[in-house]
Amino acid sequence: MKTLAKTYEERIQLILKAKQLWLFDEQESIKLNIEKTVLLGFERSDIMHSLRWIKDMCTEENLRNWCIESAKNCNVTENITVIFLHAGNLPLVGFQDVLISVLAGVKYNGKLSKKDPYLLASFIDVLNKVDTSLELRYSVDLDTFTNLKADGLIFAGSTKGVNAILDKALEIKCIHAQTSIYLRTAHFSLAYFNRFLDKDWEDLTESILRYNGAGCRSVAIIVSSSELNFSGCQLTNYVEAWLMKNKQEEKTLPQHIEYYKAYYESIGIKTQVWNSTLIVETIPQRLISGLVYWIKGDEETILLLQLRYGKAIQAVYGVGTHSDFEPLYKAQWPDLNWKADGIELLEEFTKC
Repeated sequence: MKTLAKTYEERIQLILKAKQLWLFDEQESIKLNIEKTVLLGFERSDIMHSLRWIKDMCTEENLRNWCIESAKNCNVTENITVIFLHAGNLPLVGFQDVLISVLAGVKYNGKLSKKDPYLLASFIDVLNKVDTSLELRYSVDLDTFTNLKADGLIFAGSTKGVNAILDKALEIKCIHAQTSIYLRTAHFSLAYFNRFLDKDWEDLTESILRYNGAGCRSVAIIVSSSELNFSGCQLTNYVEAWLMKNKQEEKTLPQHIEYYKAYYESIGIKTQVWNSTLIVETIPQRLISGLVYWIKGDEETILLLQLRYGKAIQAVYGVGTHSDFEPLYKAQWPDLNWKADGIELLEEFTKC
């Protein structure tokens, strides 16, 4: 086993101790924060999925391997100040960023989304209790970080709002002209689906329906060697099984999706409803939230889509023997050190 610098070993143990306290020793607190997060609109099953991922993936082995692979300087200075502008599309979406900050030894400041202000904050509170020297800071209000003059800013969200937010951060001196800016704006993933085992369909269903398709790891375009058979009920059976397993009630289509369903059917394009998602067998003219596109094609089709959408794509998943693609089953259960927008922040923060 490769040895790891003492600094990182200590930070890993700190994280593991905080995780134990947060998930298991202070259960009344986390139960309360789960309920508060449900009231904000998140599905309980999605919250529990995120917590199970943390429990199973945030392990000593995974943390050590991550540091061995990516952490470059064991004597990283602790005077680097960073601010994370967290998205609010998924529960606990900023958890990995907190881990990175603790492992790298940088000064964490987190602007939490008002859509998800409770669970991540409760984990940060436990970390600060375990080691009072950390002084991890968070707020839902960017003005809290006035005069921070951060060395790095990490933005996660839509490209539409990024300029206004950066202007505001500069205006209040949260950042300065030399601040390193990292933009994470990928918002969907592709699947190359050319095998049709039950497990493959289950993985595809999970990749589409988990978080209601809101995450950048959620599949929005499927490329397959076969046309999708919309004539039978087999496909909807996988959806119904997923809803039952996750204790979610079947949803009605949003009004704008009903419009697109009627439109596509009127011009002869096949559609199928997967809960509140509409699957359409066509090449997208533009991506529409709530729609997933099925395209008959091959790996060249994937390449063309990558050229077309560029950095908007987080990942390309595959089934079977396509080792060039990330396994489809990892879409909503990624490695602990998965790279949002391909950016390895632990490496960035620990460079000499």
